Amino acid sequence: MFHTWSRTVLRLIINSCAIVALPLPAATNSRTSRSVSDGNAAVGSLVLMGIALLFFATAVRNLLRSSEAREATYSSIAYGGWIVVVAGLGQMVVSSWAMINGAADTGDDAALHVLSYSGYFGFAGMGIGIATAFLAIGLGGIRNAVLPKWFAIATVVLAP
Repeated sequence: MFHTWSRTVLRLIINSCAIVALPLPAATNSRTSRSVSDGNAAVGSLVLMGIALLFFATAVRNLLRSSEAREATYSSIAYGGWIVVVAGLGQMVVSSWAMINGAADTGDDAALHVLSYSGYFGFAGMGIGIATAFLAIGLGGIRNAVLPKWFAIATVVLAP
């Protein structure tokens, strides 16, 4: 089950990175509105990725917790890290919906530009969450031997 969720989450991350709209260049209202409306697929992908990450976080927590003694440190930290990642995705979804359903409908180019850049602030939360989750998964995997050693070392190396 862990490998199935890993593949699903990886595919969603790759797909969402491929279709997330970039900050919009200065343009007319019709071009900007069309570009932002095309972002509906990106928003849907972010929502699906957030849902998949919540299930993945639960699978990771259960895997790490299965080998921990009474103290469930690494599993809880890894779970919290993935929750922070999902919160960052949620912030990007809210900003995108504000662009699509608010600024694009009214034709407000200035608001579109501000919202298109503010949507990327969710990457800060995602970076903090991913680093935390990777570090906890790697250290928990090394300490408790529930993951392949190469995978645990790779997550610790990728965390910073």
